[in-house]
Amino acid sequence: MLSGRDQRQPEPGFPIGVPVLQLRAARTATGPADNSADHEGGRLGGVPLDVDTCCAFRSPQALIALVKAVLNARESDESDWIEWKSGLDLAAKGTWGTIARHVLGMATRRPGDAARCAEGCGYVIVGVAPGNCSGVAEVDPAEIGSGVQSYLGSDGPRWGMQYVNLDETPVLVTTAEPPRAGDRIFTLQKEFPGYRAGTVFVRKHGQTVQADPGDVRALEDRFAAVAAEVASRTGLIRDLKEAGALIERIATLASDPANEGIWWGKKNWRCEEQNILALVLTGVSVSLPMPSCQSVVGESGAPAVLVAVRQAREEVRAALKDLVQDGQR
Repeated sequence: MLSGRDQRQPEPGFPIGVPVLQLRAARTATGPADNSADHEGGRLGGVPLDVDTCCAFRSPQALIALVKAVLNARESDESDWIEWKSGLDLAAKGTWGTIARHVLGMATRRPGDAARCAEGCGYVIVGVAPGNCSGVAEVDPAEIGSGVQSYLGSDGPRWGMQYVNLDETPVLVTTAEPPRAGDRIFTLQKEFPGYRAGTVFVRKHGQTVQADPGDVRALEDRFAAVAAEVASRTGLIRDLKEAGALIERIATLASDPANEGIWWGKKNWRCEEQNILALVLTGVSVSLPMPSCQSVVGESGAPAVLVAVRQAREEVRAALKDLVQDGQR
């Protein structure tokens, strides 16, 4: 179940009474015990986790496969999309802050980079490390959710969590939902040991670290991406409508018998509307080539112009339809 604010989710905040998934699976790997609470895991380069990362891990079977992959991993299998921890007390505020810190780091990834693994989702797994499934002492999910959310804030990143059982050993899996263009910069909402409220975290080389100035600028660009896209689309729609009006004006002039001496008698003559259309298409052509509209500009003489106009009308209509549909997605 998701937590955090999302326009597609009618109830912000961590849902109370999250069902605990009691899932069972046989442990498939053994190895040297390692009880460190600071292992961080799973990458695409080097030796990757032995699990398919083409899709997000959401079903019970998929989550078990992910936990098993961590158990079978090497300590060097680190990545920005997965973090593992062992030896944490789920009832402790410090643990809630730790989980929140990693969720924040995963939520500030660049959408395009994040989408390369698990459809952009990030995972914080507590109770398992390479070669060691120490498990966790289960705590009411509502208590954990409320505690973690206090560090994320009501308008923080979208996230969720659930327990899985690996050979009777409970493990907590927290999911950070994919970052999106237009997301605000998520910050730590209250202080906990070592970090002040307002701290921005990012993921680098399999670790969650405080953002540097370059990271903050990248997050500003992520936030502005949607507004820039909307502005660009709005400008294109405006220019295409203007181009369409000019094309109709050109068609009227070319068809008017009063202009027969100019349009039909001078092969190289062009009207002022064609010159204006050329200027309008200069801005449009950066995003859309519009070859039929360009033909209206380049042709001279009524017969050729009228042929080009028929094709240009359909080209403008199709381009406007695509832009409007893109804006509704």
